[in-house]
Amino acid sequence: MDGKRVLGSGGGSGIGAGIVEAFMSQRANVTFFDIAHEESKALVDRLRGGRGTVAYERVDLKDVQELKAVIGRLTEANGGFDVLVNNAANDYRHVIDDVTEEYWDDRLGVNLKHIFFSA
Repeated sequence: MDGKRVLGSGGGSGIGAGIVEAFMSQRANVTFFDIAHEESKALVDRLRGGRGTVAYERVDLKDVQELKAVIGRLTEANGGFDVLVNNAANDYRHVIDDVTEEYWDDRLGVNLKHIFFSA
């Protein structure tokens, strides 16, 4: 992965942070999107100076216009990405009677919509 450009969603914590670290350990240049600013900044600070490079962009993946604009800006500035990892998701447990239309739309936005529009 030496020098490959990687774009990931949901990279600031949990599995996403592990993915960012794994690509960096292989000398990749990783950019990740997340809305968890403090966790994401802490990860970047911890990994800076490692084997690859790391950058974080605060992007609300439910906002397709913002998502497209940031990907466009990054691609224009540095060329295309070699790898796309759609990791971001939110899976709170609930009972079926608690699911509202708004909740449904929000979960689809967080868990699925960005996958299509990032690709």
